Parts: sequence; C-alpha cells; structure tokens
Amino acid sequence: MDNNVLLLIDFQREYNTKGRPFYIKEIEESLKNAQSVLHYARKNKWTIIHVKHYNDLEFKNTEVFLKGNKYAEYIDEFIPLKTEAEFGKNNYSCFSNEEFTGFLEKYKSAKIFVVGYNSRMCVLSTIIEGYHKGYKFYLVHDSSNAKADMIYTEKEIHGVMTSVLATFSQVVSTKEIVK
Repeated sequence: MDNNVLLLIDFQREYNTKGRPFYIKEIEESLKNAQSVLHYARKNKWTIIHVKHYNDLEFKNTEVFLKGNKYAEYIDEFIPLKTEAEFGKNNYSCFSNEEFTGFLEKYKSAKIFVVGYNSRMCVLSTIIEGYHKGYKFYLVHDSSNAKADMIYTEKEIHGVMTSVLATFSQVVSTKEIVK
C-alpha cells in the first residue's frame, strides 16, 4: 500500500493543559514540530492514523483521560480530518485496539512515522509491540515528549526513551522529514 504512514499517538488536552496530572511543561516545541509533520503528511497524501487514550471511570477510578471529558479530547490543531483513520485505546499500546491492529496490517511494508505522547508509556509500548509484529517504525523524536516524574525531568526521560526506542525503531528528526 502506501509508502508512508503517520501515526499520531495521544495528542490530547491532558498533555498541554496546565494543572492536569499529565501536563508536559515543555510540550510547545514538540507540538509545533508534530504540526509540521502532520501538514507535510497531509500535503503528500500519506495515510494518517490518530489514536486517543481513554480511561473508563468504572474500571480505572480516575478522571484522567476519561472518555467524554474535555481534557481527553484532541488538541485543536490535531483534530483528524474525515479522510483520516481514528482509533481509541484503553491500554498503553495502540495494538490493544483490535480494529487498529487489523487496519495497520495493510501497512506491514510501509514506513510508519510515530509522533506523540507520552514517550515512556504509549509511544514506547506501541513501537516495541509493533517491532515484534514486524513493523518498520520511525520515531520522530522532536515531535514527541514525555512527562516528568518525581526524579527525572521531561528532557531526561524523553532522552532515555528515545535512546531505548532506537533499538526498536529508526530515530529521525522533524527536519529529516519536512524538507
């Protein structure tokens, strides 16, 4: 099928809304870069796939990423077009959604460029699982980021995750894609 696929993972308001538990303080540059990649992919007619993370209050007992909550919705600049694929998931890996897994099967030989959040959870899980399923992933490292924790900064965590993911994907920059 297509030579290139863009997979956008969890471009949701939980990450760019100050005061939310998953807020990434230094998200703006990665959002700007991801927007450039998205515009380039649309212009060049790539297959574009959006995936959103949802929690169910009944099972997770948290309002973070709660389906129907405004913070679980897409960041405005990343709302899918009607021609773009969209999937939801309630576990870290995008492959936890069977429809996503079936849809992606058509793109087994494609280059799949990944942008998104959180690089230490959903991006990490998706790329590693996809690697074991035989997919060719390209992590666009500066169009992604990670949430800080009590010990490590966003930059430190994302740097380590990028290094780890270099084993399972090819790491590229926005400038290498958007020419």
